[in-house]
Amino acid sequence: MVIYYAKSTKGVKRLSRDERTSIFLPENVEEVLIGILLSDGHLQQRSVSSNARLIFNQSGKVNKRPYFKLVYNIFKFCYTDNSEYYIRTWRDNKTNEEYSSLSFATMQLPRFTKIYSLWYLNKKKNTLKY
Repeated sequence: MVIYYAKSTKGVKRLSRDERTSIFLPENVEEVLIGILLSDGHLQQRSVSSNARLIFNQSGKVNKRPYFKLVYNIFKFCYTDNSEYYIRTWRDNKTNEEYSSLSFATMQLPRFTKIYSLWYLNKKKNTLKY
């Protein structure tokens, strides 16, 4: 089982419904989103009445950080503040090696919900049709 960590949005300014609806994804960003959904990204919808958000998680290996930061910067406009990505570190008790992962979560947007409805069935990503 893979657990995705994302920074809490507690204390972040909430946008009104109209403000959220006015945020759109440019076509080139939607294309990037499709590629990310086919690989390391996923959309999360916490409840039926809420909008979905993008969560992107990747191992914290140094050679992967430029790609992670590129993806982070593409979706950075989907924040209400100057949030940074989340770095999680842990130690493997068996090998005593330290590992890390990087992740970020966007705010919940109606456009992500529309894409979520196309990609997910019973909260499971279905990439077979792509």
